[in-house]
Amino acid sequence: MDYQAQQQARQAALRECNEACEAQDAERIKQLFGRQSNPSQGGTHTIAPKDVDGQDRQASLEPDDALDCLIWMVDENDLPVSRCHLELGIIDLHKSPIRLLTKAKSQAMLELLAEFGFDFGQYGHNILHKFLTPISTLSYLLDQGADPNKPVTASLIPTLKRGETDDTIQCLNLAAEQCNIPAFELLVSSGADPRRSIALHRATRFKGPTDGDKTVTAMIDYLLDVHDLDPNADDDCGGLRMLMTSFREEGTPLEYALANENHEAAVALVKKGADPERICSKNKIDKVKRFIEGM
Repeated sequence: MDYQAQQQARQAALRECNEACEAQDAERIKQLFGRQSNPSQGGTHTIAPKDVDGQDRQASLEPDDALDCLIWMVDENDLPVSRCHLELGIIDLHKSPIRLLTKAKSQAMLELLAEFGFDFGQYGHNILHKFLTPISTLSYLLDQGADPNKPVTASLIPTLKRGETDDTIQCLNLAAEQCNIPAFELLVSSGADPRRSIALHRATRFKGPTDGDKTVTAMIDYLLDVHDLDPNADDDCGGLRMLMTSFREEGTPLEYALANENHEAAVALVKKGADPERICSKNKIDKVKRFIEGM
């Protein structure tokens, strides 16, 4: 078979694989990848890849095709078909780990990946910020070895531009932004260092709706009273963040509160020692003073 014919056959096989995935036809998927169930041995064995009519196929699908299909099924949160692809035994889960992991949407899918050997200790930190709730899933990832102090892969931080870095702890940043004290506490108890975050800055983004004690004042008080964070800290976090672009939010937590027009956060910060005079811009100092006085 010449190259063009091989490519045509492969494209036809890929279309069949997509149709089999949509139909959740596990046996057909195995056939397309040259595998077949072997109930007597409790697994699969290699066969010649088959056409729909049962004839030997001239072009077999490759392990990379299986990985692409698996990523699609993980994104769909389709557990049975994901398991089918994993049981083929031909997928290297660590060939494209970030792409695979960031598609996961449930603890059940994470558990399935772990069952087939996915290394959450090496890569799990990249999704901790996605699974702050339910807290049981966050706890599962931490138990699997996900390290909250590892910097998230830069490509997963959409605001970063080429040459910029942000090695602050994203899961703590987002927990503070959501005023999720239980998640914050769990992460800290698992080793996350609040001083390597801009949690106090990000908390000023929260404006409700309130849910019981879930208020920006409660979050700010918690961060300052329990973790002794600096109410006047700059958002470069001691050099962990190096941004070349000027953003709407920059500077101290009080400046963030001003940028987010969060009166409650501004008042809570000033009550806990935030100093408007520490703001570098005279115009901003005057604006913050007017902002707080207007409460």
